[in-house]
Amino acid sequence: MRREVLVRTAIAALALILATACERRDERAARREGYSDEQLVAEVQQELKVNGKFSADAVAVRATDGVVTLTGDVASADERKRAEDVAKNVEGVQRVDNQIAIANERAAR
Repeated sequence: MRREVLVRTAIAALALILATACERRDERAARREGYSDEQLVAEVQQELKVNGKFSADAVAVRATDGVVTLTGDVASADERKRAEDVAKNVEGVQRVDNQIAIANERAAR
């Protein structure tokens, strides 16, 4: 009898864990839903220009399935981090792949 109660409790706990995981996945999908990659690129570019103070040619932006990739050259590590932070705060962005190079580090190589 006691073993049966333990088994039932374990099954209920497992079901709750699986339901929670599925709900979180569905929430992420819902946030991404409605944002095309083209819209994300446009929004990130706009935010980089307005809030990040980057020129349009300093940082290139691509998006695939909500993952934004940043490339280009900036003057400092602070600028690189600022560009990433700006992109992360755009609604619909799931992840940022920051491939921005720091210009003076590239020249030193």
